[in-house]
Formats: sequence, C-alpha cells, structure tokens
Amino acid sequence: QSTGPSVTMDDDLQESFFLEALVDTTDAIFTAVRPDGTLAWVNSAFSRITGYSFKDAVGRKVWEFRCPDDIEEGSRTFQVEVEGRRFESRWRTRDDRTIHLSWTTRSLRNADGSLHLRVGTALDVTAERETEKRAADLSLLLDRSMDAIILISNERRIIYCNQAACDLYRMSREGMLGQPNDIFIPDAESARLAEFGMEIRRSKKPVEIDTWRRRGDGIQIPVHLRVTPLMDDDGRIT
Repeated sequence: QSTGPSVTMDDDLQESFFLEALVDTTDAIFTAVRPDGTLAWVNSAFSRITGYSFKDAVGRKVWEFRCPDDIEEGSRTFQVEVEGRRFESRWRTRDDRTIHLSWTTRSLRNADGSLHLRVGTALDVTAERETEKRAADLSLLLDRSMDAIILISNERRIIYCNQAACDLYRMSREGMLGQPNDIFIPDAESARLAEFGMEIRRSKKPVEIDTWRRRGDGIQIPVHLRVTPLMDDDGRIT
C-alpha cells in the first residue's frame, strides 16, 4: 500500500514494464509458452544463453531447441501438465553447442480453468554436468589403475578410493568413504607418519615413504606410499 501520489501510467502497462524489467535482471531463462507449445515470450537471458534472439524464438515450438535426439521426448512430455514440474533438458545453441538447463514450470490458467500460458524458468547447469562427467570419467580411469589411490580431505577423511585401494585394504568402497585416514596406520607407525604429514605441509610437494599399513582384516602389510598435495589457486592444500 502507498499513500504517495497516484501513478499516471496505466496500471496494466506499469505492471507489464515492472515484470519485464524484473525477469531481465536475472541470469535465469524465463519463457512463456502457449498451450500448443509455441513460445510467446522469452527474456534476454534466453538469447544470451542459447544465442537465439527474441525474434528467432517466438512462434517456434519450445521443444525444437532441444538436442535432436530429445525433441520427440520434449514434445511428448510437454503435453503432461504437472504443476511446479522440475526437470532437466539438453538444448542445442545457435552455435551448435550442447547445454544443460534445469527447469521449473508453472501453469497460468484462464477464469474457466483452461490453460492460458505455461511459464518456465531455467538455470544453465552445463558447467556442473560437465564437471560431474569429468569426475565420473576420472573415477572410471582410476578404477582401472593397478595402484591403490585414495583422496583425503583436509579433515583427514577418505573422500575417494579406487577399486585397487579397496582390494589392498580388504574393505568395501562404502566402508572406506568417510573414514579417518589413520584407520590404516598401525600404532607403531603413527609418530613417524605424523612427521611425514608435516613434511608434506611444509614442502607442498609429492613425498614418498616406505611404511606399513593395517588392512581391514587387521593384517599389517608393507607399502610404498606416495602422497601428492592438491592445492587451490591461493596455494593452500585442499
């Protein structure tokens, strides 16, 4: 509510300007789609992310922008009305790149309950999906390594182990993840390996040592250990 002077602009026009300004100040894609799937409106983020201008997009079916293999599925799933529907889809940009969009849709209805517009908002999650794929590919590659490989967090807990590590320590991956790294260190080696850890933090370089490890079944085995610190952009070990 306001006690100030009344506006001179038509209220509907003022609301239209306000909403258009609002959706153009975000990095998220906004779309308005007619019941037959035709795009009625897109914001500037749509053009920035996909490369298609307002004129290029409006009047086309929304699923036409998906990757070719996904167009048929997009056409079929559009017909299913689910309020607050959330999903991801792969789109092809104007310069022929594949992007991943995370969508939320809402339905706007006429007074008689019929569908007027379907409004969609989408975030570009391409970087996240590419990172996940690289991580999955790296995990697959490391699982083929004959060396036991373990990744340790700054809290000294295991956050990754390959299959060779599971075989070496006679433990399942589920049993190892989240465990403190010192579960494998025999008591007789704890002081020596504590000094070894300090040397890694001082040098910030790969360091090697011959030591002993305690497997999950309690048996101690000799190992040659090589530890490589991973660092962030500020030179801090992560």
